[in-house]
Amino acid sequence: MASFFPIFFSLLWLAYACDRKDMVSPFVEECDDDWIPFGDHCYHFSDNRLSWYDAKKYCNRQKSYLARSETPKENIWLQMQLRISNREKSWIGGTDAGHESNWRWESDAETIDYKNFYKPQPDNGGGNEHCLEMNGSGVTSTYMWNDRPCETQSKFVCEKSKKKRGHQPDRLATTLHNSKGK
Repeated sequence: MASFFPIFFSLLWLAYACDRKDMVSPFVEECDDDWIPFGDHCYHFSDNRLSWYDAKKYCNRQKSYLARSETPKENIWLQMQLRISNREKSWIGGTDAGHESNWRWESDAETIDYKNFYKPQPDNGGGNEHCLEMNGSGVTSTYMWNDRPCETQSKFVCEKSKKKRGHQPDRLATTLHNSKGK
């Protein structure tokens, strides 16, 4: 009889939990292998060295885009990831190509509001620096932003939304929930 009560209360709690719609999410959000989660997005830090345009194409083939650093929190996280992986420089998704000093995200042409350029950047040095990198070498070792010629071969970061996968409740929970006539 003593072992009856723990089992009874466990089943009672399980029935209660199954009836709570706010406790069970119909979806699980996750990232693919080799992608790192942060917030609602997944990030891939590629070791390939490509031009900014080829990096953009690579990300697009992965159903993603060159990373956007839209908030100080996201920027600090990207800086930490780049530092952990010992990267000096990596492309992210900003460009002012065709519209000098009008920086936009390549994924949707939205104006870049949050900026973290190293002073005196962006300077369009040589008249051909139109793509955005996070630079962790030399005087910009803090991974601040720098404008750079788009043809430069560099590592890069891709970003995409987390995948939503359907959640399958286990058989006992479904049976208990359905036995209540719902």
